[in-house]
Amino acid sequence: FYWVMGLGLVNLCVILLSNFILPGRVAIPVAWIILLFAAFSLASQFEAWKANRTRLSRGNIIFWIIVACLGINLVGNALPHPPGYNSEQNAVAWIKQNTGKDSRVFYDTPRLRYYAGEPFVDRGIASWDRVTKAVSEGEVSHYDYLVIHTNTQSPEQQQYLATALRPHQLVATVATTSKHKKILIFALDKADQVSH
Repeated sequence: FYWVMGLGLVNLCVILLSNFILPGRVAIPVAWIILLFAAFSLASQFEAWKANRTRLSRGNIIFWIIVACLGINLVGNALPHPPGYNSEQNAVAWIKQNTGKDSRVFYDTPRLRYYAGEPFVDRGIASWDRVTKAVSEGEVSHYDYLVIHTNTQSPEQQQYLATALRPHQLVATVATTSKHKKILIFALDKADQVSH
């Protein structure tokens, strides 16, 4: 049984690494192999349970714990997601619905860029660091729209955005699952740009 726990740990590492380091062409086949071994392990646990149904043994208890965990996971996946679960997709959808095709849009995270079909840039830089870098280098002035993650528990972020993004005005806010985070969408104020 301990080798199953080891496989689960390896699966956890592969899933985490696939999101951060490993390319998908390596991580996906390895994850499938690990899941295949886990299925055989579950089958052997089921056979052990069938052989000793009436006896309360450690193997039977482990089998029922595994079945209960899988059932809870299945129910959890079937339940509707909370509001804001797809906040980044909603932010990109707002941009696509409310802007022209030739609009230049700044996205602060790789995930937003992925949903928008944009190429990845500044890999490995945190979203807030990407925003401050773009502001300090004057990059934001080249964009018609800015899509930026903020933390409501950091008033300095709100104040920084209010002063650093002067020609841009807040036009939309997208709620996230976290009550402390939101996605702000800024639009370039054309009238302010012409007057300068």
